[in-house]
Amino acid sequence: MVLNYIGSKKGLLHIIESIVCNKCENSTQNNLIFGDLLAGTGVVGKHFANKFSNFKVISNDAEYYSYIINYALLISVYNDKIKNIINELNDMEINIIDGLIYNNYSKDRMYFFENNAKKADTIRVKINQLRDNNIININEYNFLLASLLESLDKVANTTSVYGAFLKEFKKTALSPLHITPIHLIKKHDKNHEVYKEDLNDISSYNIKYDIVYLDPPYNERQYASNYHVLNYIAIYEDLDIYGKTGLIRNYFKSKFCQKSNVQDEFSNIVSSLKTRYVIISYNNEGLIDKDTIIGLLKPYGNIILYKCLHKKYKSQREQPDNFVEERLYLLDKKGIPMKENDPIVENSIHF
Repeated sequence: MVLNYIGSKKGLLHIIESIVCNKCENSTQNNLIFGDLLAGTGVVGKHFANKFSNFKVISNDAEYYSYIINYALLISVYNDKIKNIINELNDMEINIIDGLIYNNYSKDRMYFFENNAKKADTIRVKINQLRDNNIININEYNFLLASLLESLDKVANTTSVYGAFLKEFKKTALSPLHITPIHLIKKHDKNHEVYKEDLNDISSYNIKYDIVYLDPPYNERQYASNYHVLNYIAIYEDLDIYGKTGLIRNYFKSKFCQKSNVQDEFSNIVSSLKTRYVIISYNNEGLIDKDTIIGLLKPYGNIILYKCLHKKYKSQREQPDNFVEERLYLLDKKGIPMKENDPIVENSIHF
């Protein structure tokens, strides 16, 4: 399972893996530390954690829903206890008809069909009760909550993001809510770590990485406003929300989404990260162009640029051009810093 997510790199995993395995000299080391520091739904970190036994993943994202999902993917495990609880949750009768999800994101805002919202409220309250009564521990709590978030997303009445809801219920939104486990992994090979921090803060921690992957926002659309409903459900408190879409008041705003701050943000992060390699995803429709990014990276080491065509986010595919040029910048901070006029190696990848 995975959220249908803006900018998801699920389709680029084989390219990212190829860059890591073929161009990063340290990729075969034991106990390698891989930082997925703008993790989103965790598809990149999960891929390296599950496929490579020598990778310890450190995951980070400022959004709470992302923290819960990444914690469930990298730390929580699936077992018979979880299986039985999920079966019980799916069999529960609706007993909360005036809950937070229904009142805020169903009754007047058509994010969820009312029966699904009421069932989600019933399940969400039950998960809290299981935690508060010490029937489940924090690992199990996060597993169940992440499974609810991803299952509920499958019946959301949206075009994948929560920046708006549809005026009529689509077919999938009318399907009954059914909780599916977020994964079926019974053991993790490494003691992965998951954080919920601003990227500036996690970058300043005394954590020494071998490879860091960064997938920053490309435009002015804030993830906290596109996925605020998931944050609300994850927190599940009577938060101060406003407007037609029920935004959470004073939500986190990334400087990567601010044209006046994005260049400084790039420089600050890259300079402060304690790592040999940095891989950055950024496409040709971003707030800053290729030459600017290269200019920002050159003082910190050697750069190789990989380019490929990548399908646009689903709701944009009515537009004439259905593809963007995805660019992956590999920075080797151990290399000699490049001068302004030094050429970089560019590789076009076709798949």
